[in-house]
Amino acid sequence: MKTTREEPDERKALLQAVIYASRMPVVAVNTQGNITMWSPAAERLFGWKESEVLGRPSPLIPPEKQADYRSLRQIVLNGATFTGARVCARKKDGSCIRVLVSAAPLRDPKGAVQGVVAVIDDVSAGRQAQESSVQSQEQERYIAHLFQRSLVPAAEVVFSTLEVATLCEPALAGPNVGGDFCDAFALNAGKVALLVGDVCGRGLEAAIYADHLKYAVRAYLRESPYPTQALTRLNRFVCDTQRLDGRGEETFTVLTLGVVDPASGEMVLALAGAEPPLLRKSSGEIKTISTRANLPLGIEAGETYGAITLRLEPGDTLLLATDGITEARRGPEFLDSAGLVRLFEQASAESPRLREIGQAILNGARTFTGGSLRDDACLLLARRKDAGEASPAGENVRY
Repeated sequence: MKTTREEPDERKALLQAVIYASRMPVVAVNTQGNITMWSPAAERLFGWKESEVLGRPSPLIPPEKQADYRSLRQIVLNGATFTGARVCARKKDGSCIRVLVSAAPLRDPKGAVQGVVAVIDDVSAGRQAQESSVQSQEQERYIAHLFQRSLVPAAEVVFSTLEVATLCEPALAGPNVGGDFCDAFALNAGKVALLVGDVCGRGLEAAIYADHLKYAVRAYLRESPYPTQALTRLNRFVCDTQRLDGRGEETFTVLTLGVVDPASGEMVLALAGAEPPLLRKSSGEIKTISTRANLPLGIEAGETYGAITLRLEPGDTLLLATDGITEARRGPEFLDSAGLVRLFEQASAESPRLREIGQAILNGARTFTGGSLRDDACLLLARRKDAGEASPAGENVRY
């Protein structure tokens, strides 16, 4: 079968290329603590060549700090993240420098933690004299963009009789990428989960936090495939995170979560402060799906989330989107929901392929602004196919 999606090897090559071009050192270790990635910036700052450290324990940790390092590494391997930890790191000449370290779990495609990746910022006096804060912010933007790319699944995938396409458009003109993310994954009994979300905030921290939420949703739904229960639990998790980890009460997340049975077309859909989904019937009619106005995640710990049930008939197409599209702006004018409906209608008339429809919507939003989007945008399109078009034995086929 001809493939059009970005293959895992290509994604890995892209990630490696950008990291290797980074001015900020990027280092990764496996679960045993041995180095698996050592960027050129790490070589320039610390002195060791890649060939000297790959497959070996990190040389950056002073002997007296080894126990602390192992404890911190284990915390990240357990799924936690941290940003801006100020520590001393050892150079090859034996001297130590002050650095800020941000670290997150490295996960395989199934979500299992396989190591730790750390981004290092030299905050010693010499470094501060050499590079401006603008350069550091720009580098963080690129690294955060890489994290965000991992938050979007393969471009196209078919779950039995449900075809799904996902797209993410970063607002490269802005100061940082944001925390937009989406997901589509299989559940028990042949059901499929569809997810689009947007974390309040920008940059590396928002991207890492979005990754945290994405896998929390997977865990909750695979325990119990009910969107209302998953959102209620996720909301408590977000509120507890703000309270216990000091993220601040201004942090919140908007999210759309659906669970669909491709065989029957029955779908349960719940929203947490997100954009109303759109449903294009096989006849061409587009409907806005109205649901209960639930609060975003992280506003009120006791919030309970309602849902609606609808049916996707063969040929029906569902569109979930973050507000980077509807808030596309031209002067004082916003594209708004009516503009998204118009773009959806035009794009669907021009092409039957979901990914091409999504790309046309993004292109139309950029044309409306006269250049580029001011905020990131994620789109997820799902179409139910006829039973005769189902993948063999209900397999998930990625394109």
